[in-house]
Amino acid sequence: MENSDKTYGFCMEGRSDRVYEFEAPIDAMSHATLCKLYGIDWREDHRVAEGCLSDKALSRYLKSHPEIREIVFCYDNDMEGKDANGQPRNHGQVQAEQSAEAFAKAGYKVFIQTPQTKDFNEDLLTFREMSARSRDGPERAEAEELETAYP
Repeated sequence: MENSDKTYGFCMEGRSDRVYEFEAPIDAMSHATLCKLYGIDWREDHRVAEGCLSDKALSRYLKSHPEIREIVFCYDNDMEGKDANGQPRNHGQVQAEQSAEAFAKAGYKVFIQTPQTKDFNEDLLTFREMSARSRDGPERAEAEELETAYP
């Protein structure tokens, strides 16, 4: 929302020293759901969603969670994105690289996890669709390919 305080994001508390960072709450929840579908305890790790391409909510979250040592940037895969001049630009992945560099300099262990499709919500929807079809045919290979991307 315009003029909102971007230091307050959508947060899912965890117990580990790892936080996953997302652009949108739906992607954080979808990522957690994918983990659960693979038998991974989705409650173990922290998740923060900015609501935009910013690190403000993550920075606030890290101040109140000094146990966090690892950050996984899970921004959108904007394969069809363009900059102001019309040139191709994957905004999410460009920001993930910039954020990873900045937080690595601050002493965090950083990773980038790129969704297989546009974002983690679309990954979840694609996985569910392929899983439903795989019961009936050869799409199982496609579902297995998507499965290798998680956690």
